[in-house]
Amino acid sequence: MPADPNYVNNGGTPLHGSSLRGHEEVTKLLLGAFASVTSSNEHGWTPLHWSTNEGHYEVTRLLLGAKVSVTSTTEDGYTPLHRLSAKGNEKVTKLLLGANASVTSSNKYGDTPLHFSSVDGREEVTKLLLGANASFTSSNEDGDTPLDLAREEGYDNIVKLLTKGQRFTRCDTESGHSAAPMLFKSDSELCISFRGDVGRNCS
Repeated sequence: MPADPNYVNNGGTPLHGSSLRGHEEVTKLLLGAFASVTSSNEHGWTPLHWSTNEGHYEVTRLLLGAKVSVTSTTEDGYTPLHRLSAKGNEKVTKLLLGANASVTSSNKYGDTPLHFSSVDGREEVTKLLLGANASFTSSNEDGDTPLDLAREEGYDNIVKLLTKGQRFTRCDTESGHSAAPMLFKSDSELCISFRGDVGRNCS
């Protein structure tokens, strides 16, 4: 190990490496030597981005104990919680939420952590995010909400989670109703339509 704990090699510091590989003891040594927990590589990844992306619980816990920022973003605007939500690691997600990680932050494409858990069908993580008041109606730059993505991917369990406890009204279309309901978001409320050619007049 180099004498300087913040020595940069191959785009990262030793703490980046130990966080990526989940080396708990090395991480303890580096933190004890005052390694920077805020350093980022050329793409904006911090040690916490690596430890959470790889699902390393103990290393993540150590970094959080060293007061690492849970809101740091990569060059594309990803927080550690964005990456983690796509992975579906419930245990590490609880760690970040306990450290007040933001569930409303969006990356440069407008995606929130809930977009990622929904599109990848991560049920337990979706529950945790919703419990932290994540919004299932926030739209990304393509106009897709977490609910849209879950429905498009066929994750009925996620759709049920996202719409649980919500009030819906039935929307009439010019062609009438069929037996296949479809959820969509209007400007003012969520509606249940019974055809793909959805009308926007809710009553």
